[in-house]
Amino acid sequence: MVLTVIAQGFEPTLGQIASESESRMTSTDPVRITVVTAAACHFCDDAQAVLAELAQAYPLAMRQVAADSPDGQALLHAHGAGMFPLVLVDGAFFSAGRLPRRKLAQLLARKAPAQAGAG
Repeated sequence: MVLTVIAQGFEPTLGQIASESESRMTSTDPVRITVVTAAACHFCDDAQAVLAELAQAYPLAMRQVAADSPDGQALLHAHGAGMFPLVLVDGAFFSAGRLPRRKLAQLLARKAPAQAGAG
């Protein structure tokens, strides 16, 4: 299982996101997943379980941010999310609310094809 934790406060610029996305097809770098969570959120718990399972097949760098923290508030405002968890993939909005597991697995397979099925 490949699981990397990114330090709190890391937020890439749009230029970094674009250049990473372009180079990701041949890269074995982990896909960065940011999850903004709230207390007593069962969708947040479900998302964490799904991400832990997907981390066994794909290289993921996961960052969990509390919704009531300054970083969490900034991300919620920037992405206009009204439900939890807010999930970002490589800094870009992916979902808010219940995590679409199959959609995320398909995206990860495109971003990290060399790691697909490993584990």
